[in-house]
Amino acid sequence: MGYMSRTNSNSITSIFVAALNENSLFRRRVLQIFGKKIGKPIDSSVKFYDCTYSPLLYDEMDGKEIDIIVRSPGKHKPEMMIEIKANIREPLQDSQKKKGEYEITARNHHIPLIYIIPKNYCHKSEIPNIAKTITWESILENVENSQVSFNTQISRFVEIEESENCFNDEEKELMQNRKQLLQIFEISNMVLTKIQKVLERNNRKEYSAEQDQWGIGYYYNFKGIWYFLGICPYLASLENGNYFLSMAITEDKKNWRELEDFTPSHIYFDKGYYYLSIFNSKIIVGDKKVLSEIREELFDISISRDNRKKFTPFYSLRGKVGELKFDNLFINDNDKYEINNKCYNQLLKRILR
Repeated sequence: MGYMSRTNSNSITSIFVAALNENSLFRRRVLQIFGKKIGKPIDSSVKFYDCTYSPLLYDEMDGKEIDIIVRSPGKHKPEMMIEIKANIREPLQDSQKKKGEYEITARNHHIPLIYIIPKNYCHKSEIPNIAKTITWESILENVENSQVSFNTQISRFVEIEESENCFNDEEKELMQNRKQLLQIFEISNMVLTKIQKVLERNNRKEYSAEQDQWGIGYYYNFKGIWYFLGICPYLASLENGNYFLSMAITEDKKNWRELEDFTPSHIYFDKGYYYLSIFNSKIIVGDKKVLSEIREELFDISISRDNRKKFTPFYSLRGKVGELKFDNLFINDNDKYEINNKCYNQLLKRILR
């Protein structure tokens, strides 16, 4: 017999993760609750991940997926493992019970294990003894009046179409800087061309090209492992900029043991990918031949910090305007790119109106 429930634990997990990753009073208060439970402060920069998309690959987990893992930026080992139960009668799977995979993994790797449950949860006695429990009621009590914005939840869970006239200040500012627009286009074009040649020269089958605010480069498969090679705009905020241009290797049981012990000064871990900086020639793992060759091709490239920060608005502009219309801004004149004045003036008028 099934049980009646007010909501689905998968749904509240996704909503909870989105809310915790928002910079808000709600996040700060929940981090304090976690810190008190595990007996040490939680790094304010941690990120929360829904394990449906970024599962733990420890052998002890045996393929099981805990609801949430908490990571410090760049580090592979989680700060916490969190299991969510939304309904008082919701059963625990064997992996979630005492002596199950969650307990064994947490114990062997010294990872705090937390269960968030309703106060009247029926299966408390089955929760592993090493786990810390937090009730939803205590969370509600401690986060009263610390609301999170609903627009964050909508943008996270709904595929919405942005109005073409909703250009933000960063996009407008960049659009008025012709020189910087051209520089970013030229850098992107050069990097894409060199990567494509290296992949073709080494018979790496392209899976897909990407050109947006999340990545400018190529995904490909080599020996059963997925790679991304190119520019990573969302890593531009990292202080030294080393990972802005990277080879990213998907976390996989075939490779993670070779990579998990590296520190963020060598390899940066985020969202299920290990990032190897093109600028750090001392680290050679993964697709070593392609990595070495692209480093030779791009060893003298210099991308200023200001330009790195502008790749995100450049590609979000491109997405809102339309790829074809936006790319028409740039014309090739004897292997040198220039701004198409007519297209530029028309687009600038439209964006600033």
